[in-house]
Amino acid sequence: CYLDATLYAMFAFTNTMDYMLSSPVEGPVNQTIQKTLRESVVNPLRECGFVGAGHMKTLRDLLSRSSTLAGLEDEEKEPEELLNVLFTEIFNIKPLLSFRDGANEISHVNLCQILLERDPHSSTMPHTQDLLTRYFVSQNLFFHTQPDLLLLQVPRSGKDFKLYDTVLPSTELQLGGLCGGVWGSCYICNEKPFMKCPQCYLNQEFKCKYSAVPYCKSCCALVHSHPDCDSALIPLL
Repeated sequence: CYLDATLYAMFAFTNTMDYMLSSPVEGPVNQTIQKTLRESVVNPLRECGFVGAGHMKTLRDLLSRSSTLAGLEDEEKEPEELLNVLFTEIFNIKPLLSFRDGANEISHVNLCQILLERDPHSSTMPHTQDLLTRYFVSQNLFFHTQPDLLLLQVPRSGKDFKLYDTVLPSTELQLGGLCGGVWGSCYICNEKPFMKCPQCYLNQEFKCKYSAVPYCKSCCALVHSHPDCDSALIPLL
C-alpha cells in the first residue's frame, strides 16, 4: 500500500521527519491527524516494528476528511500525492526541493520521483546515485538550491511490472554535481571548464560525479572531434 510504504520510509529508521509530529498545526482535525500519526503509527512502528490495520484505517479516514484530494480512502495514490497532502494541507510545510531546468524555470516539489527508461547498456543492478544522476541528465535538471532533505522514489513501477528487480541503496549521495553552477574543473586536464556534455556522462567509460562531463575548450574539441559525434554540448555560463 502506498500509504504504508511511504510512512515506513519516512519514520521507520530515521527521525529526520519527526518535527512533523510535534510542530503546531491548525484545526482540530489536523491536530487529530498529527496525534494519530505520532501515537498510533510512528510509536508502534518503532517499538514493535508493526502497525495494526485499524490504526492505518483511522489515519486514512482522517486524511480523507481533511484533504481536498479525493479517493484517499479507497484508491491507490502516488506517494507524491500523499506527501503533498501531508506537507501542504496538514502540516503547512514549504516544499522540500527546488529544481531548475534547462530553460532556467524553477519548480518546487516535495519528492524527487525518478522516472527513467531501463539502461540498455547496463546489466548490473543500479545504485540510487546512478539512477538519480541519470534522471537529472535525461531531464536536464539541476537543484536550484542544495536540499537539506531529499526524498526519492526509485523506478520500480507497479505490481505487475518492475523496471528493476533490485535497486541498491547508495549509503551516500553526491549532490554537488547536480547543483547548477557547480562544475569544478575540466574532466581531463583540470583547467576551468567551458562546456558540459550530458551524453558523455551516460558513456560507461566516464566516471564523473556530475550530471554531465565538464571540459575546457581544447579538451572538449578533442573528445568530440569524431565526425559521427552527435553530443549535445551545453555552454557553461
